[in-house]
Amino acid sequence: MVKSPRKGSRQVSPAVAPAAVAALVALLRDLPPSAEADTVRAAVGAAGDAVLPATRALASAGDADAIAALAALVTVPEFALPAIEALGHIHDEGAVQILRQVAAAPSGKAEGKAARRALHALAGAGMTVEVPRPAASQALFQPPPADGVAWSGALGGPIGAEGSRSLLLGQKRLPVGAATAIAVVNEDGGILYFQTAPQTHRQLDKDWQIFLDERPETMAQEIPFPYAQWLLGEAADRMTAAGLEVPEEFTDWLEFSGGRPADVSVRFIYDEASVDPASPPPVSASSAEALLEEPEIAPWVLPFDAVSAYGAELLSARNSPIVLSEAAELGREHQIAARAANEQFGAEQRNTYQRRLEETALLFLRSGREARAQAALATAIALGDTTQSPAEIPFVVALTRRAIEAAAEVEAPTSSEGQAARAMLYGAEGE
Repeated sequence: MVKSPRKGSRQVSPAVAPAAVAALVALLRDLPPSAEADTVRAAVGAAGDAVLPATRALASAGDADAIAALAALVTVPEFALPAIEALGHIHDEGAVQILRQVAAAPSGKAEGKAARRALHALAGAGMTVEVPRPAASQALFQPPPADGVAWSGALGGPIGAEGSRSLLLGQKRLPVGAATAIAVVNEDGGILYFQTAPQTHRQLDKDWQIFLDERPETMAQEIPFPYAQWLLGEAADRMTAAGLEVPEEFTDWLEFSGGRPADVSVRFIYDEASVDPASPPPVSASSAEALLEEPEIAPWVLPFDAVSAYGAELLSARNSPIVLSEAAELGREHQIAARAANEQFGAEQRNTYQRRLEETALLFLRSGREARAQAALATAIALGDTTQSPAEIPFVVALTRRAIEAAAEVEAPTSSEGQAARAMLYGAEGE
């Protein structure tokens, strides 16, 4: 469905003493409103390494003086991009006005693209923002006349073991013009890959049918177009928060497709599946095991390093000379898995799997597996309920036990089935 992922470049802030950052922030706040680029450079002086953390400190403050300081930095080419990014985190009309001025620059200019991304992010956060169109024609494709949207569609693929999934979006505009966007988004890294292509209406119809025909292999399903846009916006926000550069073609796509929706969430998935978050259906151990067998979920696994010790413990228990009844042996193995689940599923892991299950539930719904969707959502609700321990959630225990058993097979393969599970989850040697 997509080409090989391409990771963005990280803007890393060198280690700078907090006192140096605070001193630079104070100097920038004291700049006159009409300060020119040379005056700003002189104020920064030899503290260039402190500019990036200083812009973030100014964004956190968000007051009028902070906005004026960031506006001054925007006038200096070498400081403009971090200042623009910082303005995109300030929910204030003054920041919006500055970003709009910069966004009116030609579309091929890095500052103009960064400003438009920042404005789209503010719009996605609920502010009323009109993003100006670029003035030049250096973008991959130019927005056609805004006479309306003839058709929009999106396909979402399953989430892989590393937390990545593919998204495919297409849109036809009136009277003419169409485009597709192919992306790979990751739970941690944001948008790993993004490519757009201008098309005619007829070309898009033909290509979209090919994508639909490939669904048995890709396991992609049709999802709402605004939801796909929202997922991309979330991924872009993660990149910005981590100091990663958002792909320029994503900005081009936003210009074409109408920007980021501000009123979308995963709640519609619960409504479509008829699951009330306040009273979710129960999920039995057998239902949890059945979820693990679904092809969208089968590749999910806990890190080998996190479960290898439990695998060794399981192997030792199975090789113990002490003879136990079958029920006692199963109970002992369950205790190992339950303890591992409690130790491995902290807040971050719970949040990750809650979102995975919610998004996967939509794929189940779109492929006629309503019972699986309801079980996935009920498990997601349980993961979001901190009063329930991981050991009380059947899916979490089953997922953990499967990983532990595969880790034990790495130590001492005992069956063809175990070796197959080990190879699928951890490779031949647990790597």
